[in-house]
Amino acid sequence: MRNRQRNSNNRQSGFTLTELMIVVTIAGILASLAIPQLQKYRLRARGWQAEEFLQSISLRQEFYRSEFGRYRSSNDSACDAFPLAHSCFNPSAAGLKGESAPFAQTTAWREIGALPAGQVYFGFAVVAGTPADIPVGLPWNLQQDFWWIAQASGDIDKDNTYAIFELTSQSRRVWINSDKGYD
Repeated sequence: MRNRQRNSNNRQSGFTLTELMIVVTIAGILASLAIPQLQKYRLRARGWQAEEFLQSISLRQEFYRSEFGRYRSSNDSACDAFPLAHSCFNPSAAGLKGESAPFAQTTAWREIGALPAGQVYFGFAVVAGTPADIPVGLPWNLQQDFWWIAQASGDIDKDNTYAIFELTSQSRRVWINSDKGYD
């Protein structure tokens, strides 16, 4: 009788190895379902950053035009051609591979009055011009007006494919060249 009591008292409370393996398996399944959704939301948030800053550029360009009678490019004349080269973006879009980078406060961006808060995942550039220097191939009828094109470019999911967000003086809707769910 004493041996029986001792054996029942020596029993340890806790989980068996099988129970722990089941819990770990369930946690792994839940994580495998949640991580792709988390990445999707992270990409979408980065896309919203690009759209928000392009809308800010649009507003600031209109303020600039009301004061100076024209729109302002974000770079020197070497970058006033369309389509834009990666070197024309601030920061350089070629260097953005899913990582954030500081936005350089150049004279042109200060004159436009558009500066993002903190680090950015996209490079930004603005090309502006007069009715006489409209880039060839654009589907606009701008013979009578000044114009600007603002772009955000970045490889935010590290797949060597650049997402381009674009806003123009002729449209208040941001165009996106990607179907990856950034919008």
